[in-house]
Amino acid sequence: MAPEVFDGVFSYSTDVFAYGIIMNELLSGGEPYKGEQFYIERQFIDLICAHHKRPILFIPKNDMELKLLTIVKTCLVTIAEQRPSFDSIARDLDSIVSVYAKQIYDMSSNLWRSKLLFLSLK
Repeated sequence: MAPEVFDGVFSYSTDVFAYGIIMNELLSGGEPYKGEQFYIERQFIDLICAHHKRPILFIPKNDMELKLLTIVKTCLVTIAEQRPSFDSIARDLDSIVSVYAKQIYDMSSNLWRSKLLFLSLK
């Protein structure tokens, strides 16, 4: 959740922050604040707002993931006005796809092969 939401402020940038959280979860396969203990909601709010706690970011394994991490980091900046627009994010993603199209295709093909193999073993 974007820090400004705890102050009752919702904007386009709030959605950009949420997009960064989701993108990071998809790339890491993990929860954004895994291992953190929150006994009451106020502790979570304090951690995010007062202490500027950010989620655990995925560790890039190659140049493409490093570029994706850069997008995630820009989405998760504390100051809402400094976050990119979705148009900017889309341009960055298009650029990544155009450079790494074969790698993306190979990764998705291997993933589908693995899933089909797993299902055939059931």
